[in-house]
Amino acid sequence: MTQAIALKRILERNGFSVKAALIGTSSERQIPDFVRANLGIPIVKFRSPNFVRDPEHKGLLIGATIWKDLLESPLLLGNLRIFRRSIREYQPVLIVNFYEPLLGLYLLAHRKRARVVSVAHQYLALHPEFEHPEGNWINRIALEVFTRVTALRADLLLGLSFYPLGDDPDRRLFVVPPLLRREVRTLPPREGAYLLIYLLNAGYKSEIVSWHERHPEVELHCFTDDPKLVAEKRVDDTLTFHPLSGTKFLEMMAGARALVSTAGFESICEGMYLGKPALVVPVEGHYEQYLNSRDAFRAGAGVYADHFDIDKLMQHLDAGHEPSDQFRAWADQAEPIIIGHIRRLRLAT
Repeated sequence: MTQAIALKRILERNGFSVKAALIGTSSERQIPDFVRANLGIPIVKFRSPNFVRDPEHKGLLIGATIWKDLLESPLLLGNLRIFRRSIREYQPVLIVNFYEPLLGLYLLAHRKRARVVSVAHQYLALHPEFEHPEGNWINRIALEVFTRVTALRADLLLGLSFYPLGDDPDRRLFVVPPLLRREVRTLPPREGAYLLIYLLNAGYKSEIVSWHERHPEVELHCFTDDPKLVAEKRVDDTLTFHPLSGTKFLEMMAGARALVSTAGFESICEGMYLGKPALVVPVEGHYEQYLNSRDAFRAGAGVYADHFDIDKLMQHLDAGHEPSDQFRAWADQAEPIIIGHIRRLRLAT
């Protein structure tokens, strides 16, 4: 959703009119208020496939996810009517798909009335130069199949990347910089004393509390999607939990000493742009985040671990982390590179 906010602004600066956003939701994933405020256009909600999390709300249960999606497939496929109705209403010349499999299935079954650009970091997994960790063949194949479904009948695949790679025209795959919100680019970074934490799944709060009890001298500010957390909760003088907030999170990132985060692509990129070293932790059972954590390490984001081993980050900080200007220079090229690819599609009017 933050990628959509960033791309909407880029498109509008370059003469496009963005009419609406279709956003997939589920019982566990709703649309944050800051997304509605920043998009400022009609939002059409539909039911989208989503992972089943374990009872502790930490990792993902892949088998249960597949079974749930099979049981719900009539309901999910019924949502294709929402795509058809929206496309007829808004008559777009360009549709941007941020990794939504249902749109890929819709385009496979219906006459394509607009150019389609698919945008995601995951498309890099299809790139011949991308470094996959050894093993995990089943997960790798499953990710590739799912990724190809999201890209069905797309005219252009834009693979968001931490670093430049050669394009692959035969696969219609072009490597582009990350889509960062304007707020990230305009914030002046400063070095504070606290660590900023972002948890995709609230079940990891227990690991943060456990580390805090051993290191009460380190100030921690933790943002999480816990639905029970509706306001800031100050545990003690050095540990505070915050509900998700796009503006507040970025402001605190600008003043943090370092970032501790689950391995989502956007949060890592925002930290790198602001020069914040990171501890990157993939969600259990989430192969894409596993790839992100290793890829971010290669890009110089900081360190990774398979659980919230904040000691590893502190050792990295003590050894001295030198932020790279190369990432910032690469990210600053996003607008001309992406707009160049879109204009070459020769959009019909």
